[in-house]
Amino acid sequence: MVLLVAVAGAGYLAVRPHLERGIVEFGSQANVVARELTTTTDSVSTSGVDQRYRVRRDAVAAMRADLMQLVVLESTLVADSGLPRAFFSPYSQDKYRFFMTKGNLLNGITLGDDGWTARIASIQTTVVCSIHVPYVIDMAARPPRVILSHAPAQPVCTQPQ
Repeated sequence: MVLLVAVAGAGYLAVRPHLERGIVEFGSQANVVARELTTTTDSVSTSGVDQRYRVRRDAVAAMRADLMQLVVLESTLVADSGLPRAFFSPYSQDKYRFFMTKGNLLNGITLGDDGWTARIASIQTTVVCSIHVPYVIDMAARPPRVILSHAPAQPVCTQPQ
């Protein structure tokens, strides 16, 4: 029995360097396979799609910000003069100037009996954003004055059909 253990021990010592090398090689191959499975490849088409959507998201965010700036401007006008305006002169006082983001186009401000509506588009996307700010016209006042709604107006963006 002692002889069998001695032979097995000697055999193990003789084969040990080969086993260690095989285990190390197997471990490094397993690491390579694991890296290949977890690494995401960035294909050109996926990158292009992501970039296009990022441009569209940025354009929509800029249009929404411009419309919210327009709400503040119109509210200032209503507070000062009692009535909103359908257009803005570039020669207006600083507090009445409307500066849009480059690439955005204001499609006009429509004054109605129930509020004003503005539409804005961008040269970077086909999405169009609009906002409607409700108000009531106080005809008893002389001159008639606009009473703005307390409900906050939010831009709505849609893809035209």
